[in-house]
Amino acid sequence: MEKILLLENINFYVVLANIIFIGGILNILIARNTITWLVSVELLFLSSFLNFISFSVYYFNIEGFIYSLIILILAAVESALGLALIALYFSRKKQANIDFYNDHTKY
Repeated sequence: MEKILLLENINFYVVLANIIFIGGILNILIARNTITWLVSVELLFLSSFLNFISFSVYYFNIEGFIYSLIILILAAVESALGLALIALYFSRKKQANIDFYNDHTKY
């Protein structure tokens, strides 16, 4: 029985996902704003999402789509909680810089 491949060349999608992943990692290491940091974490989720979808299409398999849906739900929950915590911190301290989170003073 012959295997049906929907994508002829998966290399483009794997390289694109790796570029997005490296961009997210570099932005996490460089960024000092918490919103930028959360966007970088979303880029990491996006790169894994792209890998799961591309390999799922390449091998004509449904599991990649299911994992991608789970990753999408987790990313949405993480963004909502992260933005809520940042809004709470910003309302108290009037700044959203990562360096000030290590401040151990009491509110």
